[in-house]
Formats: sequence, structure tokens, C-alpha cells
Amino acid sequence: MIPKKKPWSHIFLMASLAFLLLCGCASLKSRTEPPRVNLASMRVKQIRGLEAAFEVDLRVLNRSEKPLMIQGVDCDLAFNNRQFAQGVAGKQQQIPPYESKIVTLTVYSSMLNMVNVVQRLIKQPDKASKVEKWSYALKGHVRAGSQASSYKIPINSKGEINLKAITAPDGY
Repeated sequence: MIPKKKPWSHIFLMASLAFLLLCGCASLKSRTEPPRVNLASMRVKQIRGLEAAFEVDLRVLNRSEKPLMIQGVDCDLAFNNRQFAQGVAGKQQQIPPYESKIVTLTVYSSMLNMVNVVQRLIKQPDKASKVEKWSYALKGHVRAGSQASSYKIPINSKGEINLKAITAPDGY
């Protein structure tokens, strides 16, 4: 004779599984407010061969009640809807709750990408001398958390940059 399982064991098993599932989902919950990332400034760092390097400062605003530990940043930068440069930074920084910090990274642009962006000005020579601002789009990720459990926060920032604000390195 096969012993019958008691119905309460099934209920206990189902309740345990539901509890574990809810606990697991709660631990995967994202931060209450994702950080905001904007382009703060940009400087020419070096021009060599077929590429140029720029130092880019990103303003990272921690809008959460918890500290934000940044492990790294990767981003693509476009001007006037044309791919311009990409770069990464791996310096760890901690941003306290409701504060912001500048994260500096180096982005690299090929001469081909720079020519594509500048080509827009050449096509409109009568407006070239009047253009002082370009739209930019910054896309990528902030890698946050600890090294043991990090997660990606998407960057999708748009705005305008004053072309006169882009400074050249000494000697140019």
C-alpha cells in the first residue's frame, strides 16, 4: 500500500516556493531612482595619426537615497546625429546620496568620424560661421555596485554643446 501524502505538505511546499520567488525578485529590484548622466565638458587631449583623443567630463547625479558605487563607464558620443567618438573609464568612485560628481574619461575618434561630423558644416558654408552649438547624444552604461555584484545602468543623454567651449591642448 502506497502512503498518501498529506495535503498540507503540498501547501507548505507551494508557499515556500512562492516566498523564495518573491525574495529573489525583491533582490533584483533596481535602484529607486537611476542616476542622471550629462556631458559637462570636453577637451582635445591629443591628435595623432588617424585618430584624436578627447577628455570628456560626465556629470553623474545620484538621485537615490543610497550611495552609488561606480565601477566604470562606457559611452558613445554623437554630434548632430553622427557618430563621433567612444570611450571607457574604469576608475572607481562613490557618489553619496543626492550628490553628484564628475567622471572623466577619454574618448577616441577616428579621422573618418571627425570628417563626417565636420562635413555638415562644409555643406552649409553660409551658416558655418554662425553655428556655435551642436546637439549631442551620449549613450552607454554606468557599471555600478560592488565587484562581486555589479549591474549596468543605461546612459541616454541628449543636449547641446557650445563649440567655443571645446578647448585645444597646449601648443595648438
